[in-house]
Amino acid sequence: MLEPRGVSVFVRLWLGQWISNLGTQISLFGLGLWLFKADGQLGSFALVAVIVQLSRLAVMRLLVRRLERWPRRRVMLIANATGAAGTLGLTAVLTQSGGVVSPLAVVPFLALAAAAEAALVLSFSTLIPQLVPLRQRGEANGLFATADGLAALVAPFLGALLVAWTGITGLVVLDSCTFLVALGCVVSGRWPGRALRPLVNPVAAPLEDRASLRLSLTQLWQQPPLRMLLLLGASLMLTFAGAEILFPAWVLQLPAGRSVLAMALGLSGLAYGGGLLLWRCVSARPLLWPSVFRLGLTMQAVVLLGAGVPGITRYRELWFAGVAAFNLAVPLVLASQQNLWQCWVPVAMQPRLFAARYATDWTARLVAVLAVGPLVDRALAPLVDVSTPGRAMAVCLSLLGLLLALMLLLHMKGFGAGDEKLPPCAS
Repeated sequence: MLEPRGVSVFVRLWLGQWISNLGTQISLFGLGLWLFKADGQLGSFALVAVIVQLSRLAVMRLLVRRLERWPRRRVMLIANATGAAGTLGLTAVLTQSGGVVSPLAVVPFLALAAAAEAALVLSFSTLIPQLVPLRQRGEANGLFATADGLAALVAPFLGALLVAWTGITGLVVLDSCTFLVALGCVVSGRWPGRALRPLVNPVAAPLEDRASLRLSLTQLWQQPPLRMLLLLGASLMLTFAGAEILFPAWVLQLPAGRSVLAMALGLSGLAYGGGLLLWRCVSARPLLWPSVFRLGLTMQAVVLLGAGVPGITRYRELWFAGVAAFNLAVPLVLASQQNLWQCWVPVAMQPRLFAARYATDWTARLVAVLAVGPLVDRALAPLVDVSTPGRAMAVCLSLLGLLLALMLLLHMKGFGAGDEKLPPCAS
């Protein structure tokens, strides 16, 4: 039986980690923007995203073998302290240099902050079953999964504003403060006893030398429902990362692009909130989670496919409806996906298998960051009508929708009629 105080600990941890995640994403975007303004090279902007993903992957290689044998509270304390130390160190370097530094000088600090964030994501996601009773787990997983999407929605604009108002030093000071807030949330409160212990007794079960990301990935691949989640999740992350780059660039090339982008962002926020409310209606009904996941992905695939329709921006109401529909589905997809992972993977195996899951997701995001620019500039731009503003970006968004639709079609049988082929989500 989980101790009742586990729920209050979860809420405190969730709030602290959301604040920390928001601060990290704001600072990473703002830092990339600052580097771009400093040398005018998009490569410097992309450098931030590449370092973030590589650092996340690197720390997964350590945690996949060790996390199940370490108390997650201790890991989260170390990760928050490390992230704060990294951003404070960057603040010191920027202050001493007067804000003029080489992009390479900030790489170690970026890597440290990104690795700390990755450790927090894996630790917290695998801690939820030890904190939250089964009847409340659907809503708790929804809060955890959708917090990242909400942070990603607002971070670029807050990052740009902070760079303009306070400069880069104020940005990284904010990030270090958010890590310290999260650290305080981990320290405060009485944790349930079982959440303070490792999942595996390191004395009774010696460390397996063969434990690795490759082995964990193989274990996921060998189980059809988990393989389906892995592939659909990677496609989703690639799509999200590509859309985060392409959508603003596309809109800003349209007539009155800035005002259209502002309206689209406001509408996106409202739709995202609507998706959160819809998830609350189904969070306590596990049998609906596979259907919600499938329908949400289908809605997003259709919207992205529609982006490539010639002249779609002339039908402004339809275009805005597509923006709203896509963002309405984001929390539904993320929450249902997280809950399916939680109920299909045994708790004792979650640290290893979730490490492989997140490594796959972050690799997909890295591929999107590296591939989207060359795909648009070198492959699509010469083939499309250059007289139509943003046409190459719109076509690329449509290709992402096609990828998502193909992955759904390939795995439609995996869901089964009425979802009878899937493992139960009630235990």
